[in-house]
Parts: sequence; structure tokens; C-alpha cells
Amino acid sequence: MKTNGWVEAAEIIFPHVVKLEMPDSAGSGFYIAYRTEKKAKFAVIATAAHVIEHAFKWAEPIRLTGHKSTTMLMPGQYEMQASDGLDLAIIEIPWEAMDFPSHPLPTANPKEVLPTGSQIAWCGFPNIVEGMNCLFSGHISANVASNGDYLIDGVVIHGVSGGPAFVYDGKTITIIGLLSQYLPNRQTGESLPGLGVVRRINPLTEYFDGEEKLGRRNTR
Repeated sequence: MKTNGWVEAAEIIFPHVVKLEMPDSAGSGFYIAYRTEKKAKFAVIATAAHVIEHAFKWAEPIRLTGHKSTTMLMPGQYEMQASDGLDLAIIEIPWEAMDFPSHPLPTANPKEVLPTGSQIAWCGFPNIVEGMNCLFSGHISANVASNGDYLIDGVVIHGVSGGPAFVYDGKTITIIGLLSQYLPNRQTGESLPGLGVVRRINPLTEYFDGEEKLGRRNTR
């Protein structure tokens, strides 16, 4: 059966995406970088700060479910950094804990802004189904000029927060940000279709370039 659309893109990005489960919250994240320290190698996962907020504060265990593996990490086996104001966070874990590809996917140049109407996709693990990485697609509805974020014409279901938003040119995936929140339309008193918010992740990429640090650090 012949297919088109985002099929190839899903095959490329799914191995980079994980489900994050803590005792009091759940969400998604994605492999954004790796680092080495002496002889140790660590995978770095980007997610939304609100996903890991409670675990960050109370040093809770984290269960990570990836494309082919699941692991449980206890406090002391991972490191977190977060910025509440930007809703961005990272989790550093031992490389061998998950089965990520050898290299992360490229991220967008922070100086380049996609125009309204650009087609994008995003993915993550919605809470309404068990353990399934789901793909969504839509368009950029508007650019938020003040901070470089995007509004998108698609839902951000609970559990997808922290997952990657990206573009695909038929060969290469470029990550443009992560899913932060959903803004429902309640103008009539009912919850109607609204807008999703994609946070640009250049503060995270700048962090790994040594130019900027996130606001909080947890090294439990």
C-alpha cells in the first residue's frame, strides 16, 4: 500500500521520544543532546518544566519508556535542570539507561522564524491511550513575537506536553520546539477547540553551547 505524508518522519523521530512517568505526573520528552564526563556518557532529554515540577521538588523516581525499552531511575541516578518562566527542562540520564540513536536530531536556528501557515508535526504519549507514541500535524497559526514561541492549530493532549514539534522536508527532521500547553476556547462557557503552544528551545541549545544556564539545578 502506497503512503505519503508524515510516515517517514514518524519512523525517524519516534526512537528519539520518551514517555516520562512520575508518581504525581506524566508527560513526554525527547533526546536533545549527549555529554561525556571522564569515561561516562549521558543522554540529555528535553521536556516541559511543568511535567517534572513535582519530581524536581520532591526527588521522586522517574520511569522512562522509549521506542524499545523501559527503565526506572531513582533519585541520584538522574540530574534535572529547569526554568519555570520558560517551561523548559532537561533530564540527564546514564547513556545505557535507554536505547537512543547515536546522535540527536538537528534543531532550528534560533534566528530563523517559521511564517504563519507553515506545516509542522508533533508527537508524544497522550494519557488517553496506554504507552503509545502518537503523531499529530497542523499549521503554525501565529508567531509570538515577544519570545519566539508559536501558536498552533492543534490540540496538546495531556501527556504530550514536553514532546517535540518539528518540520520535515522529505529528508531531514528539524526540531523547532517542544509542546508546552493547550489554550482551550471557553468564550461560550464550553470547552471548544483552541490553540496549542510550542516553546522554542534555543535556551536549551545555548546551554549546551556554554552560553546560558537554566535557572534551577537539581543534582540529587
